[in-house]
Amino acid sequence: MDTSMNNKKIHTAYLDCYDTYADSIYRFLAFQTNSKSSAEDLTQDTFIKLWDYLQKDEKKVENMKAFVFRIARNTLIDFRRKKKATSLDNITDTGIDFESKEDILNETILQDDFEYIISKLEILSEKEKQLILLRHVENMSVQEIATIYKKRPNTLSVTIHRALEKIKKHL
Repeated sequence: MDTSMNNKKIHTAYLDCYDTYADSIYRFLAFQTNSKSSAEDLTQDTFIKLWDYLQKDEKKVENMKAFVFRIARNTLIDFRRKKKATSLDNITDTGIDFESKEDILNETILQDDFEYIISKLEILSEKEKQLILLRHVENMSVQEIATIYKKRPNTLSVTIHRALEKIKKHL
């Protein structure tokens, strides 16, 4: 009876986490990969890793948001290490799309906006981009980001401020 109650708690905690953070994790990964299908796959991998962790570890997660973003970040790092120069994702992303013309137009406009934003962030390092995204797109606190990166909050706050200053100079 005790294990079934524990399993039910784990299942509920997992579903709550998924409902709360799946969209944010997807946006974070889409911003980092610039690929809808890669972001979907990485989001799925992130939540599979979370489920595995919750199933086998008895430790209580103090800050679920920071923990799931750390898993996403590590999953992204693994993905980048494995990715080859020419990926199947790039080929399929530019393939034929059979959506309606209006959907294609809206998607093209969104893609153009996304590419414009990305182009303005090219002056930043990968770490600076991630920090800006987490802080200002995902509205995470500096403390939560510090938990993800295992750094002091003050250090990250200064890095974020300097990255924003760098962007302001180029705009």
